[in-house]
Amino acid sequence: MSGKHGKKKKTSPVGAIVAAVLILALLAGGGFFLRGALQKRNAVPPQTVLAEYLDSLGAMSADELAAAAGVKAPATEDGRALLKLSAELFSIGAARSEIPDGTNAELPVEITALDVSRLSAPLNAAVNGALADAVENARVASEVYDENWQFRGELVRRVFSERLSSGELDLAEYRRSVPLTARLSYDKGVWTLDNAAELTASLFPAELADPDAAAEKLFAEATAELVYVPKRYSLPVGVLAGEKPLEENFGSTRDKSEIRALLERPEAKALIGGQTLAWNESIELLDDTPIHYYLDETILVLTWQELTDKAVGTFSEIIVADGSQLIRRITGDDGKAQEYKFTTTFAKDSNAVLAISGDFYMFVYRDSALEVQNRRIVQFWQKKVDTCFFDTKGDMIFVPPEYFDDEAACEQFIADNDIVFSLSFGPVLIDEGKDVTPEKYPFGEINDTYARAAIGMLGERHYLTMDINYSPIHYYLATLRQATDAMLAHGCVKAYALDGGETAHTVFRGEVINPLQKPWEKKISDALCFVSAYPGEG
Repeated sequence: MSGKHGKKKKTSPVGAIVAAVLILALLAGGGFFLRGALQKRNAVPPQTVLAEYLDSLGAMSADELAAAAGVKAPATEDGRALLKLSAELFSIGAARSEIPDGTNAELPVEITALDVSRLSAPLNAAVNGALADAVENARVASEVYDENWQFRGELVRRVFSERLSSGELDLAEYRRSVPLTARLSYDKGVWTLDNAAELTASLFPAELADPDAAAEKLFAEATAELVYVPKRYSLPVGVLAGEKPLEENFGSTRDKSEIRALLERPEAKALIGGQTLAWNESIELLDDTPIHYYLDETILVLTWQELTDKAVGTFSEIIVADGSQLIRRITGDDGKAQEYKFTTTFAKDSNAVLAISGDFYMFVYRDSALEVQNRRIVQFWQKKVDTCFFDTKGDMIFVPPEYFDDEAACEQFIADNDIVFSLSFGPVLIDEGKDVTPEKYPFGEINDTYARAAIGMLGERHYLTMDINYSPIHYYLATLRQATDAMLAHGCVKAYALDGGETAHTVFRGEVINPLQKPWEKKISDALCFVSAYPGEG
């Protein structure tokens, strides 16, 4: 009895399993049944499934990624370059996360992709920089600009394409980050990424669905504002002649509207900039005489005649692209030759568009002159006259008599101011916009009526030359006071008197165009030549 009742009651296997499941369920707080728990424990976790998916994306080429994302295959080089940029930048990563309970998992994912809309600004800067280099390296501006003075379309396209595919853009500055969620579900022992297509499609921005169209839009935005860069022309240091001017660019007219149209041309506007011209249509031309002109990308010349206090005033307005285009020629080109030449000869030897007679430094009484030619002193006498120096920029710099203590001080002045040459006649007529004409001067018969010559500046690389003489109809000459007034009236901020009388010559297109005191041209020792720096198309 006691033995029978002393035995323990046996539990059935089914009951034991149920009890175990209940215990596990209780321990799990209402979690999976044992079979599901064991399977999930042995299954590849969702983080690993997501990581494997991300690794598979990383192994794809740009084209494969684009195809997987539903991006249209590009047909242009720019489209392919843009797609490549986007593929190089993209990344997708999952944040660390615990395995969630249940049969669904949501894992945070962050996609980094190219923000195409932000590329236009850096590409614009890159394109403008490349175009500026193209202008500098071009032989002539027409290689980069069309007839409307706009950058040539094929050049802009090529530069844009090169910059887009150059790899020089710091893409890290032009990325966007998009937070997404990877959704996974568990079924039959396997975790599956349910929204892989959504994640893949997010690798490329919506505007890249058609890379060719996106590249064309980017091109339009990046090239909408192009910076005009003038072609810089100059002549080599020490050169004694300019480029041969283009014959078809010379002209003469009595129609002022023709000059108006000339000044509206892009190359004229580029030379003029914001400066005010001495020429204006209110000027009364002398006896219906013509206006002569020349224009290329490096030099603008207008020359005309008008009455100046009853005398014939021949005025020439010149704007050059570089100070090297004002050349002083002297006989022998070394200051040693004791001979004279015609101004027309100097002009021909220098390929001058326009030339004027100079200071006639070899004249017998010129033992008081200070002369500099090609950056060296030719003659150092400075006791009597004002000296007008010209520097590399083409600016006029005045010094009074006995300005230098010795020749060494003059040489230092030449070096410090980058002086190219000097003129020694004078006096200075206008300085800093003010009339400084003296009442007395050692030579030049300043108070007598005489044929006059002068050179002045209206602005940067902007000159006015003047000859005053008589003609068979207008038999009057001018005092120096009248010459100064004429230069002031035409807007000169600086002016300097040159040798007048029989030597006052203005030569345009190789011919003297101003009236002369005698029927023939007089030989002189030096001339100022305004030349072209345009090398032509050859």
